[in-house]
Amino acid sequence: MKKVDKESTFRKLTGYSSRIVYIIAVGFHVFSSTQPFSVPWLLSCSDPIHLSFAFVLVFLLYPFRTKSVSNKLRWHDLLFAAFAGLVGLY
Repeated sequence: MKKVDKESTFRKLTGYSSRIVYIIAVGFHVFSSTQPFSVPWLLSCSDPIHLSFAFVLVFLLYPFRTKSVSNKLRWHDLLFAAFAGLVGLY
């Protein structure tokens, strides 16, 4: 299946790293769910935050190199995820 479908190469994280991804995903859901109840001028500021949440999850769940699919987070994946999170704060 991995030869045909390139998107099936996502990580199946376990342990501490899976909890981190779970907490980020739940935070993304809570942030998205509370947006309709916020102040209208704040809604325009939420787009970069949504994008940074999505980028962080993508960098954590999909490996940088598809040939080396592992269930561990590498240092460069954490670096890219951190950079994607900081871009939303800019």
